[in-house]
Amino acid sequence: MNRTDEFFPKHILTKIEVVRDDDGNIVRDKNGNVKTVTVKDYDRLSKIFLDKLNSGYDMTSLEALELLDVDRDWLLNNFREEFDYFIVPQGVVGYALKLTESADFVAKICKKYKIGSEEAEYALHFKRMFINRQSFYEFILKHLKITESLSVVTIENEEVNQLPHHVLTALKNEFLVKNQFATFDKKTKKIKHMQGVKYSDLNQDTFDLILNYDYNSVENHGLKSPNTLKEEMLLFYRERNRLLMVSNEQLNRKLSDELGLIKFSIVRESAERHPVRYFLKAPVKEQLENDKFNFTVSARFDDRLEEIAKYFTAYALNYIKEKEEEKNKSKKK
Repeated sequence: MNRTDEFFPKHILTKIEVVRDDDGNIVRDKNGNVKTVTVKDYDRLSKIFLDKLNSGYDMTSLEALELLDVDRDWLLNNFREEFDYFIVPQGVVGYALKLTESADFVAKICKKYKIGSEEAEYALHFKRMFINRQSFYEFILKHLKITESLSVVTIENEEVNQLPHHVLTALKNEFLVKNQFATFDKKTKKIKHMQGVKYSDLNQDTFDLILNYDYNSVENHGLKSPNTLKEEMLLFYRERNRLLMVSNEQLNRKLSDELGLIKFSIVRESAERHPVRYFLKAPVKEQLENDKFNFTVSARFDDRLEEIAKYFTAYALNYIKEKEEEKNKSKKK
């Protein structure tokens, strides 16, 4: 809920000041009346602003928007009544940052985004929306639902890794379905790690994982939309070859079959479709740099990842053996 009018009612925004000349003398009009001027009461407004920061409204709009990877208009249009925030009057933040009472807040921003105080203060000058952190966390816990969690199985065997990728993919699909680690959707011709879309409540442990993750200074500090992930993948590939692109098909394959991640939906009661967001269990670059064959399985098999890797390796080696035997038979003929 917008608390701006409650915290900064119009009657306190300005004050009357006596006009003085350059020497500090009171200026009067031709009738002898003291001249006055209406000015913004920065001292009072800054005190209110800093008090609100210290009472829980210490989340900038940037931090909130990055947590869900959404823009401000979308967030307010859909959920403005779900959390508390205010819009600080123009110029107040810059004035408040000159006061010693703002030092702790600036220090927290520097630590979070790994920047210096000068850079932090410059950026904060442009921030006007401040959000009550606890109310925003409660809103996220209510509307952010887990739909899927995938973990990565990595194959270490060199002989298996030398097989063509399309062969390994086909073997992986056969293996997962035969051993009931996944199902095959005949309509889409893709592997499904779970039947249907199920919305599970976001638990505190998973939320803490998102909040406390060690993000680098330039990446989105929170969940990632498909577009954000596509941009991060593109940056990685273009470091290797400037001419490379990332197609939607390639992105979808990575998201469904190759990247360790947790998939979320931002559930809106009045909507039929809900925005999808992802939390990567390891950075995009780190996961893409793995040159060994890997695939994903549902996180419900986390305690069996090594076992699955072992069984798949044996499955692939058996395929190699069968192919060699077929080749030898054809030679004898």
